[in-house]
Amino acid sequence: MGGKGLRRELGLFQATMMGIGGAISAGVFVTLGYAATLAGTSLIIAMILCGIINLFTMLSYAELGAAIPRTGGEYTFAKASFGGFLSFATGWFEWISNMFYASFSAVGFAYLISYMIPTINIPLTAIITVVIFTAINIKGVKETGLTQTALMIILLSLLGIFVFWGFLTGQAAGTLELKAPRGFLGVLRASAFIFVVYLGGEAIAVAQAEIRSPEKTIPRAILLSSLVLIFIYTTIAYVVFKIVPPESLAGQASPLAYVAEQFMGPVGAGIITIAGIIAALTSVNTSTMAHSRVAYALARDGYFPKGFFNLHGRFRTPFIAILVGSVFTAALAATGIVNFVAYATDFGFIIGFVF
Repeated sequence: MGGKGLRRELGLFQATMMGIGGAISAGVFVTLGYAATLAGTSLIIAMILCGIINLFTMLSYAELGAAIPRTGGEYTFAKASFGGFLSFATGWFEWISNMFYASFSAVGFAYLISYMIPTINIPLTAIITVVIFTAINIKGVKETGLTQTALMIILLSLLGIFVFWGFLTGQAAGTLELKAPRGFLGVLRASAFIFVVYLGGEAIAVAQAEIRSPEKTIPRAILLSSLVLIFIYTTIAYVVFKIVPPESLAGQASPLAYVAEQFMGPVGAGIITIAGIIAALTSVNTSTMAHSRVAYALARDGYFPKGFFNLHGRFRTPFIAILVGSVFTAALAATGIVNFVAYATDFGFIIGFVF
């Protein structure tokens, strides 16, 4: 545990929470309205479609992660398989996409705070969020894992209340008839836009050098997190369209909070707003960990400056990689434009998948 390299301090439960929390970001809370205008109630289909695509992708991560339990995720897999430019390109896009994702989550967090405090400075709030989780990640992987687990327990409990109450309520002004106002193309566009809410689960593979018994823990954590995500997102979409018609979500700063308020009152809006805030924080946490480990792995193989490979003498974390990545993340978060950062995140991850 106290050797010269990264410490293996994450078990199955913490690794699974890293995967789920890395994916359930503020995205599902702030992008649902725009996605609903594209696909209507057929957004439920888009959610399932994205989940299936993500599941098949994650199955390959599970197999490779168990076979090559070294830090770096997709980059490490590509390095072992191809080497050279392809592995470098994979690592580069993985690095920048995780920074985009961290900034996307931080901006989403700021927007959710603005639902309660309209006068808040969104870019400044996003930057402060990045700084806080930079400090946690430097402190140690154990602290990162414990923070993630605590936040996820609260988050899943709050979402469970929303879904369970929504299934039981008789206040239903929406419809569950699947309609796509913009046709199949609209569903595809919504899928492309909403796919970002499934991204982040690969944080398990990126952190595989810090997971105990990786050959068993990694496949189990990845499979569990992928299946849980499909269930959560599909049930949320079901409740949303049961309560309100898709067109009513357009222009809402926090669509889920708006829906919750319709059948749970102000308490429901408060519950979902808090859930969204926590979800955004879990994603900032995992993506900060992810981008730093990718930079660490790239430096290990000589593609990044050797300084990125340095570990903190006491905490055994790649503190330089964390700090440099967080500076870029904060700069992106300073834009405060959630749709731009969402598309940029999707672009980075998809290009990484292609390589």
